[in-house]
Amino acid sequence: MNTIRSRLIWAFLSVIIALLASSLIFFGISVWEVRQYRSISDTMIIQHRLIENAENLINSYNKRVQSAGIESRGSRKEFDDIKKEIKTLTVTLDNTDLNLESRSNYLGLKASMEDFTNHIDNSIKRFEEGNIEDYFSDYNEANKKFEFVRDNGTTLIFSQLKYSYSIRERIDQVYRIGSILTLSWLVLSAIACIIFILRFSKRLTKPLANLTYASQQLANENLDFRIDKKILQEKSELGILANSFNTMTIKLKDKISQLNSIQAEQAKQISEAERMNKLMIGRELKMIELKKEIEELKKGKINEENK
Repeated sequence: MNTIRSRLIWAFLSVIIALLASSLIFFGISVWEVRQYRSISDTMIIQHRLIENAENLINSYNKRVQSAGIESRGSRKEFDDIKKEIKTLTVTLDNTDLNLESRSNYLGLKASMEDFTNHIDNSIKRFEEGNIEDYFSDYNEANKKFEFVRDNGTTLIFSQLKYSYSIRERIDQVYRIGSILTLSWLVLSAIACIIFILRFSKRLTKPLANLTYASQQLANENLDFRIDKKILQEKSELGILANSFNTMTIKLKDKISQLNSIQAEQAKQISEAERMNKLMIGRELKMIELKKEIEELKKGKINEENK
C-alpha cells in the first residue's frame, strides 16, 4: 500500500540519495585527481633521487679515478650501493604510469643512464686491470655522459612538472565545477522539495477537506452525499478512510431505511390495534347497553305480572 508515510520516506530518501550520489561522484573525481597528483609528486621524487644517485655515482667514480687506484672496502661498497639504488629506481620508474611526453623523456633518460653506468663500469674495469692509457678520455667521457643524464633528467622533471600543473588545474576546475554544481543541486533540491511539499500538502488537504465536508453533511442528516471517486481510488490511508466513510454512510442510510420501515410497520400495527381496540370497546359498550335493556325488559315484565 502506497501510504503517506512511505511517500514521505521515499521523497526524503530520494533527495538524500541524490545528494549523496552527486557528492560521491565529485568526491571520487577529486580523489582520483589528487591521487594522480600525488603519484606524479612521488614519481618526481624518484626521478630526482635517480639523478641524485647518478651524481653520487659520478662523484664516487671521480674519487676512485683521482685516487689512482687506491680504494678502500667502504668506497667499493658505496659504489656498488649507488649502482644498486639506481637499478631499483629504474625498475620502479619502468612500472610507473607516465603520460606520453614524460614516458618519452624517461626512455631518453633511461638510455643515457644505461650508457653512463656501462661506461663507468668499463672504465673502472680497465682502470682496475692497470690500463691507464685511456684515463683522461674515460674520465672526461664519463662526466660528459653524466651531463647528458642530468639534462635528460631535468627535461623529464620539467615535463612532469608541466603535467602536474595540468593536473592541478584540473583539480581546481573540478573543485570549482563541483562547488557550482553542488550549490546548484542544493538550490534545485530545495525548489523540488518545496514543490513536492506544496503538491503533497494539496493532495493531503483536498481529501481531508472533502472528508470534513462529508462529515458535516452527515451531521446535517444528508445521507445522499458521496465522496469524490478520485479520493476513493487513492491507495493511501486517505483512500481507506474515504471508502470506510462512504461504506459507513451507505450502511447508515440502509439502517435508517430499515428503522423507518420497522417504525412504519409498527405504526400500522399500532393503528390496527387501536382500531380493533375501539371495535372491542364499542362491542362491549353495546353488550352492556343490551344487558341493561334486557334487565329493564325483565323488570317491566315482572311488574306487569304482579299487577
